[in-house]
Amino acid sequence: MREIQHVGRLLRKTHWAICLDMQKHNESLGLTSSQSFVLGYLTSRTLAGDGAIYAKDVERYFHVKHSSVSGVLQRLEAKGFITFSQSEEDRRCKAILLTQKAYRVHEQILSHIRETEEQIFSGMSDTEQETFLRLLRKAAENLTGSGDDPLPFFAGMQTEPPEKEVNV
Repeated sequence: MREIQHVGRLLRKTHWAICLDMQKHNESLGLTSSQSFVLGYLTSRTLAGDGAIYAKDVERYFHVKHSSVSGVLQRLEAKGFITFSQSEEDRRCKAILLTQKAYRVHEQILSHIRETEEQIFSGMSDTEQETFLRLLRKAAENLTGSGDDPLPFFAGMQTEPPEKEVNV
């Protein structure tokens, strides 16, 4: 019988180190973690050219109640990251618009993620990095039954903002 390796403890320690680092970085940008995730989602959808995005789209994506999304969006608006525009298709709905500030901050978040990943991979060869990622994906798949990334909007992101505010 194999000795327990405490894989969960190692993964948790790594996870918490990344979370604490990201939390500090988000705070330096004036964002909470929730606001950062919503901003990432909105930015990725906009840069992908998905068209207008509404609060109900955010609710569905993150599986949260309207009141939670409404609060996050109101705080993002108060901080100058988004504005709202009345939908031309349905006057009852307000489309979300990203400001240039949102694009600048999103690029800073992506840059920090890149730096963190470089720190994680430091001292690993290219082969070790590929093996590490393959094994992490396999472990996640073994535990969840799915290879889907629950937060895919940061992966492979285009980061060039449009020249003006865009309907999200």
